[in-house]
Amino acid sequence: MTTLRLLKPIDLLKLQNINLDYLTENYTIGYYLNYLLRWPKYFIIAENIHKRPMGYKGLEKSWHGHVSALSVAFEYRRLGVASFLMTFLENVTDKMYVMLRNNQSAVDFYHKIGYTIYREVLNYYCDGENAYGILYVFAQIDMRKPMDRDIFKDSLRNSGAKVTVDELTFN
Repeated sequence: MTTLRLLKPIDLLKLQNINLDYLTENYTIGYYLNYLLRWPKYFIIAENIHKRPMGYKGLEKSWHGHVSALSVAFEYRRLGVASFLMTFLENVTDKMYVMLRNNQSAVDFYHKIGYTIYREVLNYYCDGENAYGILYVFAQIDMRKPMDRDIFKDSLRNSGAKVTVDELTFN
C-alpha cells in the first residue's frame, strides 16, 4: 500500500536511499527547504505501509506546474509510485512542465502518461557525464502535457525545438 502526504522538513533526512541513486537529480538541503517554505502543499512524499519513503515530488505553484524533482527509490520503481505522484499533482495544476536530463527511462515514463517533448535545451547543465567512455554534455529535455484548462493544447508542439539556455522561457 502507498500513502501520499505532505513532506515535512524532518523527512528530508529520510530521503537518502532515493537521492543516492545515480538517475536522481540531487539538490542541496537549502533547495528542498526553499520549496517547503514557498510551496508546502505541493511537496509530497509517497510512503509504504512501514512509513519508509518510496518517492517524493516537488512542484512550484504557478499558472502551470513545473516538475523539478520526481524521485522513486530503486526498489519501488515499476510499481506505479511515480504515476501516483504525478496524478496527484496534475489534479492541482492546469499545465505541467517537466525538465529532465537525457534519461531514457524517465522520457519513456513521461511519454506513457501523456507528455510530449516540447523543446530540447542545449547545454543546460554545465557538468559532463561519462557515457560509454565518451565525455559529453547532456541536453535538457522539456516535456509538457496539457491539462483540462488548456482546451486548445497551446502547451504542445509537434516536435521539440532546440533552444539555448539564453532563449529559455516558461510560458
